[in-house]
Amino acid sequence: MARLARLYAPDTSQLIQVQLSSQVLPEMLEVRFRLLTWIEQTSRHYGLVVHAWSVTQESIFLFCTPSSPRIISSVVQAVGRHLASTLRVGAVFMSRYRSCLVESGEYTLACMVWLESQVYQQEGMSIQDILPWSSIGWHTGHCTEKDTWIHLHEAYRQLGNTPLERQVKYRQLCEEGISAGMYQKIQTALMGQWALGSDDFIAQIAIVANRRVSPIARGRPRRRSK
Repeated sequence: MARLARLYAPDTSQLIQVQLSSQVLPEMLEVRFRLLTWIEQTSRHYGLVVHAWSVTQESIFLFCTPSSPRIISSVVQAVGRHLASTLRVGAVFMSRYRSCLVESGEYTLACMVWLESQVYQQEGMSIQDILPWSSIGWHTGHCTEKDTWIHLHEAYRQLGNTPLERQVKYRQLCEEGISAGMYQKIQTALMGQWALGSDDFIAQIAIVANRRVSPIARGRPRRRSK
């Protein structure tokens, strides 16, 4: 079966997961900081607008808004080349990266919380410990660095009128976590590489996306009544 083309729709954010290969895992302690630098540099170079990120021992996660269909692929490939030349190994990624289109609002915030909590989920770190490996510090106020490559998403800006209000509200979202239902929706959309959002969003994005945005219903089509 032919694999689906990369899903893209104009002005629409995407959740990205790049799974690292087993050849990279033993070297992550050495290259993790450099990996962050390569992600930042290549994102800036190709003009990829990044809203949130995290790097675990096993994967790279990005929440971003590309301005053209090939920007994300260009960034991922460039990071892969840096990683491969440094470690002098073969394939540095397990497979093609996975992605899904995401509706703004609650779905965007849920994806950001899900993404930024991956380091905690996989490695059992506290919020202070995960600061170097996730953008959570910029959203909760734990990181005060001004020269950042993170572009605050409009859904995040809507959390409050001031930076402090937004940070407090986002910390609450992180502490509460996402529901089991939302967690499953994110996993399903990301693994299937579909659109994630309300029924209205799915219907609207299907008009402008470069391919179908949801799986085809299983089973035979219903017969029309005479």
